Amino acid sequence: MKPKRLLAVLVILFGWLGKFAAGQEGRPATQAGLPVISGEYPRVFFFRQSEGLARQGRIPFDQWEKAFSRLMGIEGKVLDEEVPKTFPRNVEFFTKFKLRHPEQLVLLHFNGNARDPRFSIERYHAGHWLYHVGCKILSDVPAEEGTTEIRVENPNLFLTGIGRYRDRSDDIGLCELDQSGRPNWNFSEQVQLLAVDRQKKTILVRRGCYGTVPRRFSAGRAYAAPHATEGPWGRNSNLLWYYNYATCCPRDLQGRTCADILVDELAQWFGPDGLLRHFDGLEFDVLAHRPAAGHRPLDCNADGQPDNGVIDGINVYGIGVIRFLEALRARLGNNKLILADGQQDARGQRGFGILNGIESEGFPTLRDWQMQQWSTGINRHNFWNQNSHPPVFSYINHKYVEPGTQPGEQRTPEVPFSIHRLVFAAAVMTDTAICYSFVPPREQDSLIAVWDEFWAGEERRLGWLGRPLGPTETLATQAPDLLAPTMQKLKQTGLQAENLEVNLHWENGQFTLRASGQSGPDLTLEIPVELPSHEAYVELVASADPLPSYPPQMARYATCTLVPYGWLMHKISPKHVWIRRRGELRQPFDPSTGAIFRAVGPVDLAGKTCTAIQVHPPYIGKVGSVEWECVVKPDRNEALHFATGMGERAPGKSDGVLFRVEAVVLQDENNRGEKVDVLFEQMQVESRWQEHVLPLTRYEGQKILLRFIADAGPRDNAITDHAYWGNIWVGPEKPRIPPRPPVEQGTWLGTRSFTAGFFFADLSPGKYRLFLQIEGDAPVHIQKLALHPAPDARYRVFERGLVLANPSLHEVTFDLEKIAPGRKFRRLRGTANQDPVTNNGAEVGGTVVIPPKDGLFLIER
Repeated sequence: MKPKRLLAVLVILFGWLGKFAAGQEGRPATQAGLPVISGEYPRVFFFRQSEGLARQGRIPFDQWEKAFSRLMGIEGKVLDEEVPKTFPRNVEFFTKFKLRHPEQLVLLHFNGNARDPRFSIERYHAGHWLYHVGCKILSDVPAEEGTTEIRVENPNLFLTGIGRYRDRSDDIGLCELDQSGRPNWNFSEQVQLLAVDRQKKTILVRRGCYGTVPRRFSAGRAYAAPHATEGPWGRNSNLLWYYNYATCCPRDLQGRTCADILVDELAQWFGPDGLLRHFDGLEFDVLAHRPAAGHRPLDCNADGQPDNGVIDGINVYGIGVIRFLEALRARLGNNKLILADGQQDARGQRGFGILNGIESEGFPTLRDWQMQQWSTGINRHNFWNQNSHPPVFSYINHKYVEPGTQPGEQRTPEVPFSIHRLVFAAAVMTDTAICYSFVPPREQDSLIAVWDEFWAGEERRLGWLGRPLGPTETLATQAPDLLAPTMQKLKQTGLQAENLEVNLHWENGQFTLRASGQSGPDLTLEIPVELPSHEAYVELVASADPLPSYPPQMARYATCTLVPYGWLMHKISPKHVWIRRRGELRQPFDPSTGAIFRAVGPVDLAGKTCTAIQVHPPYIGKVGSVEWECVVKPDRNEALHFATGMGERAPGKSDGVLFRVEAVVLQDENNRGEKVDVLFEQMQVESRWQEHVLPLTRYEGQKILLRFIADAGPRDNAITDHAYWGNIWVGPEKPRIPPRPPVEQGTWLGTRSFTAGFFFADLSPGKYRLFLQIEGDAPVHIQKLALHPAPDARYRVFERGLVLANPSLHEVTFDLEKIAPGRKFRRLRGTANQDPVTNNGAEVGGTVVIPPKDGLFLIER
């Protein structure tokens, strides 16, 4: 929206709001006193459906209000930072709603990563946005309106066909270079890419965009860089420009960073005379700790070189996000809620002690309706409850998506009612509120239906459970602890001598895990264990020292995995990944070369799915290969099993990738070897999984280094060379049944002791390695580490009800006489459009059997 028009709208809107507010007798409750924050359970509210129906303008306010005043609040967008044409109608609706319903939550949904450059960017400096690495401009650029063809040093840096729907082109910043050759964003222009001619090394651009005017730039003394963008998050929306939160963000002529401007904007909007003064606060959508704007390298300090937000090994982008949140909290004070997305876990923001809580967009994640990472979600909310700014308020946005048939399309999957109940049970068991994007079948008398568990079905009674009478309990810890003998032995001996990367010692009533001189970037504790059952629950009580050079309140992310013996794809260490460019010696992996090497989980190619590592040979500067190494000691009659594959766009564009596997027999304690055996070599272009088996009989009992190499094709053409290694394991040559890929569960660890649980539901009895990996190499203190061969079946008792949860793959029987002695319960009386078979109003006896992956809400008789 143009500044003059925006000002006129604000004047009119402020006048209307002032008149409306003057006539209201009710006063908004403090945030801590809102029922959705401190009231009875379940704590429930409406999500962005309120925003969408307000924006459309098809229904009057009174009808909209009737639909959305039935729960405990609303959340949605009212500004145009992401979705055009939201302002000013939504500000009017949401403000009027709050003034009429002061006891209900009204929360702004605001993109924390990026904004539409068409929305209010006048105060921002060109250097306040985050750019991919750019290159020199090689031709004189006149100051002309319309379009200009510009010759550039590297046209491959500029892309068309990008964005969520693959139908947009780069926005590009042009600027002068200073005397040292660094980009000088004080003298700049914004343009839109129209076309790229890679042979002529030119880009065709539309000049003077986004409020800038065409400038003159001299050949060899100017620079062009594509914006780091996300979205568009809707067919009628636009690409959004990433904010540069890094502590090294360029400053404007007044010495202000991007974060300074954004804090000032938000403080004005929420201030005593601001547009959003009646709102209870805001939730930042997709606020990242690590910027992830596609695969192209990022330049946060504006020196023209790739850094991806990490300078001298320190994540200055993530620290900048924390400093931004600290500054915003200081400006807004304690009377406004500040939340942010938390489901990204290690990749997401880390505003511990600053934010009031988080949103989990999908539980445990957006695409995990199989509940494989159930424990990750539980740990996430329990940790934030313990480490948030008061009043503590987190919520689950109940939502799942799956890819559609076209680029960027998403659809809501078919999910059984049992999974919905399990999500709602997780919420009340972690003191978490619930809103929803996954809407139940519509009722005839309302614009949007409400889940039965939210208000006791047909009774429609909010807060029907009352308050919890105690913490959530799990049946798993009642089973024997299989790790007890091992941990008792470690108290006496410390860590096994063969593990050279960490030291583990029992001191002051706890284990302390420290890095050794040979440690990698993270601490990894590995303990062998033999499982007699098909499931296991690991209990960890631990704390972690702060990482040097980071804010002391910043927690560290930890993962727990049970890895079957022979599986080679777990936790690939960066120190074991290399690149080798043509005519050069091998060097450590460097993403600025365009090389890719990352674990990506399950990947489907031509109807077959493998757990995959995605690789791409280096191509910026010179082409070459990307390599990964691991050490194995094969037993008798064992073989190396793996699969190779190419991405969907490879056929017809790529000249193929050469996959090669080498073996080196290690001859001494320092893992040195000389002779290289080539075990496998094959060129592949087809986008499908090809399975391979290589006998390792000749290496029986010997320690060997396996090297997996992906090299550019015969023409050194690295275009669309997105390749995959899949299902890599060592085991019997026959039968060729791979181990089940391990599931990784996660948790945060901070300076205060925290109890985390890790449930693994789909195991085979046998030998495993328990891996506990903690981010960074500062010491970690473990008060308890236990393993129980039992399901994480949970329950919580409330004043007027009982909630049960079973995330396992089999039925679980709950003994209600032990759980709530002397009390009688019945099922909810559910509505006909939802699950009246389960919620049938029937009384339950002394025991209740919960089916696999299901939850149950019971009301006291």
